[in-house]
Amino acid sequence: MTISLAVILIEATGDIVLGLPIMIVLTVAKLTGDYFNEGFFDIHIALQSVPFLPWESEAFASQLSALSIMSAPVIQIKTVEKVENIYCILRSESHHGFPVVDHHADNITNQRSGTFQGIILRHQLITILRKRNFISFNDNLRDYLTVDDFRESYPRHPSIE
Repeated sequence: MTISLAVILIEATGDIVLGLPIMIVLTVAKLTGDYFNEGFFDIHIALQSVPFLPWESEAFASQLSALSIMSAPVIQIKTVEKVENIYCILRSESHHGFPVVDHHADNITNQRSGTFQGIILRHQLITILRKRNFISFNDNLRDYLTVDDFRESYPRHPSIE
């Protein structure tokens, strides 16, 4: 922004010789303003109470690892899962995201292994259950959900109740 303001001021004066002094003055003014005050947009974000992560993390966060803050055991969902299992998981767990894991046929006995396929969010699972968009082994035809189906309940996502 400093450079663009300098270009505007140079064009307004019509004298390129003033380019260096204008750049120096604008740089000093910006550094001084940043030292004593937050930016204009940062102040308005705070005034509007918008939840916004700060640029720097807290000091204690640098010593945390994913292992120290995650819950154990990891609640994972298979790529093809029974509706009853998903319903039980949603009733018993308060997590908002679940890893989706593809279990290989040769390693079906070990439920803790598999290939990570992605993550599915709690409100997405609830929307699928409410729309009754399941795979039935008797018929291969079903309607696919659209983005609008998931946006219907936003910002208040439905509960499993």
